[in-house]
Formats: sequence, C-alpha cells, structure tokens
Amino acid sequence: MTPLDDLFSTEESRAESQLEKVVTLNPAEISDFPNHPFKVKQDEAMAEMVDIQSIQTNIWQSSTK
Repeated sequence: MTPLDDLFSTEESRAESQLEKVVTLNPAEISDFPNHPFKVKQDEAMAEMVDIQSIQTNIWQSSTK
C-alpha cells in the first residue's frame, strides 16, 4: 500500500527527499565508534597541540593586520 505522504507529495519533493544533505550536529551528541582505527584522545598531547595551534593562529592573525 502506498504511504499517504507519497500520495500527497510531488515527484520533485520525493526526489529531493532522497538527496544527500548537510546536517549540523551538536558535537556532544556524537559518540565514539567502537573498534574504529582513528581516535582523538583528550590527553596531554592533544592539549599541547591545541596550545601550539592557538599560538600559531595568534601569530598569523597579528602578521595580517
């Protein structure tokens, strides 16, 4: 049996609903993938990398003014 939404929609809207879309997600809602080979660890090495990146960004922004 045909769903009611298909009966009262256009071919264009049905085709559009099948297209890939960009979705904005809240990072807190994303969980780790079990057994995934690539992981981001919130450890001391990550904190150091973030600090270095922040310093480099500040230097770059200062030099472009």
